Amino acid sequence: MDEEGEILAHEADDYADNPSERTNEEDETFSQVRRFARWHVYRETGYDTVPASENPDRIAGVLLAILNLDQAEFEKYFGTLCRQVGSRDLSDVEPPLNLPQDVYNEQFIVYHQHVYLEDDLETIQQEIRQAGSEVLTEQTIQELVTTDSQNFFSKASSVSYPRLRYTQYFAKRRA
Repeated sequence: MDEEGEILAHEADDYADNPSERTNEEDETFSQVRRFARWHVYRETGYDTVPASENPDRIAGVLLAILNLDQAEFEKYFGTLCRQVGSRDLSDVEPPLNLPQDVYNEQFIVYHQHVYLEDDLETIQQEIRQAGSEVLTEQTIQELVTTDSQNFFSKASSVSYPRLRYTQYFAKRRA
């Protein structure tokens, strides 16, 4: 620090400045600090510093958009994914994609579907706040808190889906 208290440089003798000289534990600590710093700046200042795939507001916006799809729209955007996932455990479901046999030998298979919202982050945040205030009343929060884990998803769906109207959201797959 200089004489006025201005920070000139950050130094720590405990950790190597060069990432290639850090241990795996030290590198993971730095990664966690960077992720937390991005999240903290996002929450405290509103700057869009969190990657979209980790941004809680964008994730909630996608969830709300998906809940608003009718059956035909859901099938259009997510039918292939649902059939592919279902084909692993249901013998009567033909997989729409031919994956290498080695994939099926893995204990876990992770499927990804790229989804994006056309609205900007500020619009998404406003819609989430509005939905939260309209849907999550004291009664519905109490019902969700007291339900058991097996009934949570169906209870959450019944609480939120009929009340959400997000016509300005349009979820679609990226090519």
